[in-house]
Amino acid sequence: MIDALLWTDRGRGVRAAVFVAALIGSGAYAERHLAGREPAIADLLGDPGRFDGRRVQLITHATEGRDAFGLTLVDGVHRLRVDGEVGHIADGEDVSVEGLFLASLDGAPANRIVQSRVVGHPLRPWKKAVSGTAFVLLVCLMWRAFGRREGGIGPCRTS
Repeated sequence: MIDALLWTDRGRGVRAAVFVAALIGSGAYAERHLAGREPAIADLLGDPGRFDGRRVQLITHATEGRDAFGLTLVDGVHRLRVDGEVGHIADGEDVSVEGLFLASLDGAPANRIVQSRVVGHPLRPWKKAVSGTAFVLLVCLMWRAFGRREGGIGPCRTS
C-alpha cells in the first residue's frame, strides 16, 4: 500500500498533500521559534524607551543616505540612523548592524544606533536572484508532477 502511494501515479495526490503540509508546517515552525529574536526597526521606533541603552542587532537592511558620519537603515517606511564609521559600505547596499540603541541624547529624542559593527552584504542581490530562479523551477516541476491532465492528476500518459 505504501509503495503504491509513493511510487505510482495513484499516490501523486497524497504526495502533493504531504508536501504542502510539510511546507506549511515548516513555515509555522519558523514563525513560532525563529521570529522575534531580534527587534526590528519598527520595534525600536515604536517603543524606544524599552530598547534605550540596549545592544541590538539588525540583520539585512538596505542603506540610504550614507555620509561621513554614518548611514540610514531603511525597512519599508521606517528609517533609523546609524552613527559611526561605515567604511566601504555603498549607498543602497544591504547591511547588518550591531550597536547600542539610544532613544534620547542629552534629553532630546535621538532614536539612533551608535554602531560598533557594520557588515555589508554585496552579494545579496545575486542570492535573491538565484533563490527566485530556484523557486520558479520548483513551481514548474511541481506543476508538471501534480498538475491536472485529462481528468487525472499528473502529466499526460500516452500508454
